[in-house]
Amino acid sequence: MKHALLPISICLAFMLCLSGCIMAARKGLGTIQGAHGSMTIIENKGGIDAGETIELVRIQNLVGGAFRNLDSRILKGAIETALSEAGYLGVGNGDLVMLVQITDFTDRPARKDLRLRVEISRAGARVAVAELASDLNGFGSQDSVAEAVGRACVRFLREITSS
Repeated sequence: MKHALLPISICLAFMLCLSGCIMAARKGLGTIQGAHGSMTIIENKGGIDAGETIELVRIQNLVGGAFRNLDSRILKGAIETALSEAGYLGVGNGDLVMLVQITDFTDRPARKDLRLRVEISRAGARVAVAELASDLNGFGSQDSVAEAVGRACVRFLREITSS
């Protein structure tokens, strides 16, 4: 009788783990791996409706002069363009603010990495947070890096509004 309970308990534990993963995915939490980086959704309070748009995009450089290779105005413009093309930018009538913090930037011959923290807030209250890690090797220009970050921000919004 002891041996019969072991497979049942293993199956039950597996089902509980699987349902926990499914619940986390439904809530919009976890890591999404891409070709040139990853996005980890850290917090999603689930308060973003499909019709809500971004009013303002702010860039905050936390690494100082190390990020001089990519101008923050270029980055902001690319993010706003990507949001606008996807229908997420509502200048003048948006509900949300997107803060993009540059948290780490490595620019060496063998390794080029960019890490960002993206925070969505409504009326000063944080709604969702994600961390983006990008491998910049293989990107030809600053504009292509900025466009990739813009697409990642759109993907983040899609993930948290669909959950």
